[in-house]
Amino acid sequence: EITGSREGTAKKPKFSLLKYFMEIEIPNMDKLAAEIFAETGKRVIMRYQMDGAGPHTDTTLLDAINSEFDKRGWILQFQPSHSPLTNVKDYCIFPAMSKAVTAKQGLKNGSLVIDNEELWSYVQEVYNELPLMTIARSYTSHHQVTNAIADDQGGDAFVRERKALHFKMRINSVMYHLR
Repeated sequence: EITGSREGTAKKPKFSLLKYFMEIEIPNMDKLAAEIFAETGKRVIMRYQMDGAGPHTDTTLLDAINSEFDKRGWILQFQPSHSPLTNVKDYCIFPAMSKAVTAKQGLKNGSLVIDNEELWSYVQEVYNELPLMTIARSYTSHHQVTNAIADDQGGDAFVRERKALHFKMRINSVMYHLR
């Protein structure tokens, strides 16, 4: 069970997002920010987005994250409810991972149903293989999506008009990467 800040007991352990953020997520973000600064000389301001899932609303967790982010000048924001287009993970990263997990399952198991542990191993494998360019592109295009929503006065007609969300991010990301 994933919780905001409770770790549970030895008999009934829980996955504490607070512990995860303090021991893994924030130190990894610090490391990434330092690497980018060393390479570019530019200060990095992280923008972290969460949805309204129960564990994400735990006040102990939010107080700790906000405190750590404030020290660094980082930003914590929540996606609007029922707005998958505004959530980078729902909009791009999870669909890319889902497609890759399904392909691995089909190749390795002949599309037979697999158990939770095996599925979890595929998800981890796919996540570790996910190209950083795919992740970067999804965050880059997020700004385009929110601008399109604003131009449509909060609507999503732009999705139907184009029959897809395409802002030429792949082309622009590759060209920038090649410079």
